[in-house]
Order: sequence, then structure tokens, then C-alpha cells
Amino acid sequence: MSRYLPALTQAVKDLCGASDDDLSRAAIIAAVNRATEILSRRSPATVRATQTGDGSTIAWTAPTGWDQERWELTYAYYPILDDGEAEDTELYPENFACRWNTSSSLWQFRLYDVIPANAKHVLFIYNRPHSITDTTTTIANTDDEDAVVNLATSFCFRILAAKYIRITSGAFSADAINYGDRSKQCLELAKNYQELSGLGTYLNSDTASGATGSLDWHSEPDFPAIGGWLTHGTA
Repeated sequence: MSRYLPALTQAVKDLCGASDDDLSRAAIIAAVNRATEILSRRSPATVRATQTGDGSTIAWTAPTGWDQERWELTYAYYPILDDGEAEDTELYPENFACRWNTSSSLWQFRLYDVIPANAKHVLFIYNRPHSITDTTTTIANTDDEDAVVNLATSFCFRILAAKYIRITSGAFSADAINYGDRSKQCLELAKNYQELSGLGTYLNSDTASGATGSLDWHSEPDFPAIGGWLTHGTA
């Protein structure tokens, strides 16, 4: 069963064992969100969008919130059976892309060489970063949830280490020594949980690649199908 944001934040808090004064809920949520972003660099959410043809349409409005820098259109299949299974035809990257339509000011999923027949379906598959809210999640894999929890816990232990270091900097007492030891322990735990998450190598990597293609497109029946020109239909 998928765990939503409250369950993940509670799991992180339990692993840290810190009081609300030492580690706020807002800090834990920020750590979970950051860890979720890091997970997306390794294995983003895969989403299916099915569109219906009418014999003339070659472009469909991209999903709400489409982010050309972080979302990636990866595959298109046509035709698709009514039960959602693909038939024999697979469209490769040179046959489709996500393009900006200047006339409608919208991102669109665009086909190049196929006009889907009436009532025939085309399936687009795209990747996007994961998201977790109080009631929804795109993470369906328990191992990935555990990776997020462990990496978020690592971030939180670093927060605690920094807090204890600040306490020692202004004190010269047994308490200062105690907080210094706790800071070292937190840094060691942060390292351990980062390794346990399996996401350490993605901390400094780039975000997921942008959506396929970024050139402007036009629909002109009088020009050959070269460069950015298309020879069929209208959006």
C-alpha cells in the first residue's frame, strides 16, 4: 500500500528520534520533498496518456503543468486497442514530439507521419518527476519509498548536526562537549542513511532530461517534409 506524505514524514521523524523543538515538521517535509526530487533523477514517474483520433487531428494538448525542462515524452504507440494494449505499430522519437503551439500558446503532443483514424487510439508515454502530497503519490514501489525515507532521514540528521554545532560554538562546558559528540554522531548517521538510500550518486547529478525536442514546428502543405516543416493536417 502506497504511503502518502504524512506517513513518510512520520517514518523520518521516528528514525531521527528528535523532538519537535530540534526538528520541525516543516523541515522534515522539505527533506522528503528534496529526497523525492533526487529519486526522480534515478527513476521518474512514468505516465500514460491515451488520445482518440478523428481522422484529421495530429496534435493534442499536453497534460496540465507540462514542464519542458523536467518532463520527457518518451514513446508513442499507434494504434491502441480499446483495452489499452498496443497493436503492432510503435512510433519512435522521429515520429512524435512535444511542441509549443504559438497560435494556442500550449504545449502539444504532436505526431508527424500518422493521422489517427476515427475512434482509433494513440498512446503517449512520458516521464515526470515524482510528487507526494497528503493524499496522493506517484511512487508505487515500496523500495523507492524506503529510499526517499532514508535519504530524507540523512538530510534531517545533517540539520541536527548543524544545530548541535551552533550550540557548542557559544558554550564552554560539559554540555558543549556533549553536543559536540551528538553532532558527530548525527553526521555519521547522515552518512549511513545516505548510503542505505542508494541515491547518493544522484545528489549532484543533473535533473531528468527535458521533453523530446524543442524546435518550433509549422504546418505548411506547400513545403516538403524537411527541417521543421510538416506536410499534413492542422493542429
